[in-house]
Order: sequence, then C-alpha cells, then structure tokens
Amino acid sequence: MIGRARVVLVGLVVAASGCGPADDGRAPVTGTVSLDGAPLAGVTVAFFPEPGSPGQGGFGRTDAQGRYEIAYDFTGKGLVPGKYRVTVVKTPPGAPGDDGGLIDSPVRAGAGIPGIYGNPESTPLRATVEPDGRPIDLKLETPRKPSAK
Repeated sequence: MIGRARVVLVGLVVAASGCGPADDGRAPVTGTVSLDGAPLAGVTVAFFPEPGSPGQGGFGRTDAQGRYEIAYDFTGKGLVPGKYRVTVVKTPPGAPGDDGGLIDSPVRAGAGIPGIYGNPESTPLRATVEPDGRPIDLKLETPRKPSAK
C-alpha cells in the first residue's frame, strides 16, 4: 500500500514540475491592441512563427481595454521566444475562433480593422517574443486614402 501511494505521490510531483513556462522555454506574451490610438476590444490576436523560428503559434482575445494574453495551442500560456507574424481579426460571437480555437484560414479582419491585418501572409505586424516576457503592444493604423488633387 505504501509503495502504491509513493508511486502516486512521485507521479503528482513529476506532473506538477512539468507545468509552467520555465520547463518548456515559453515566455509570457501579453500586450495591448489599438487601432489609430483607440483600444480594440473583443478581437482575436494570433501569433504565427516566422519560417525558421522555433515553436508553434498561439492566440488570445482582447478585453475591453484592448489587453491580450497569448495561449499556446490549448496547453498553457506564452510562446517560445522567436520571431512571429501577427494577425488581428474581429471574430463574431459564436464563430470559429470565438471559442478559443485557432483561426485556420485567413479571414477578413472585420469591424473596421483593415483587412491587411487579418492574413498571416500579408500582415505587416511582426513581433519578437523575448525570454523576459516584455509586453508586445500592437498599434494598427487605418491606411490613409490619397488626397484628391
């Protein structure tokens, strides 16, 4: 009986020690998202690793103040340090991606967000995730229309 309890205890200790960013090299990824200086609430932020960068992508959703925190493919928070392409899209309530799922295909950004920010291939947003977990603020801008002459 003591042997079985010891095995369970050792298993719990090993499982607990395997949790957290320090064990797998992930760094916390947080920040804010704004469009033309105004916070963007209820948008999905997705990080896609640049070719040659380690790790997988992750995603998060902004709160009312435009703050986000990136989750790593349903296994925890944070990302492996490296270079990432970043997309920002407005996900309608109840749509794929609204339940915490990854966005599998490029979509229009929606809700006034310029479409260029919704496609991982065309987004101008780039971020470097540092091991120290410094915040990554994403400042989107509406493209200016050429003035008529």
